[in-house]
Amino acid sequence: MKRWISLQAELGNFQQRRTIYIFALKMSFLAVILSVAIILVMLPVLEWLGLLPLPILDAIRLCVLLAWFIGGTVSGALALLAGYAIHKLASRAPNSNG
Repeated sequence: MKRWISLQAELGNFQQRRTIYIFALKMSFLAVILSVAIILVMLPVLEWLGLLPLPILDAIRLCVLLAWFIGGTVSGALALLAGYAIHKLASRAPNSNG
């Protein structure tokens, strides 16, 4: 995972706004996919323990919907902030020639 993120966040690629938006979109999409995967693993366990207050199919629908709306929005905003920070660091980095 660390290697993949470092490949996505090369400083030279953050000189254009388009690259920042693509970075944020990729990161938010991955965050939502990861959260949905975790939800799909946890919901059957919660149902088995008797802690799920609604039918499992309804819980899956609700959790997937919330993962896309809330998780996508929050992770997208954070990825945008990270992208702008990387851009700012890249534009202020001293030239390697001196």
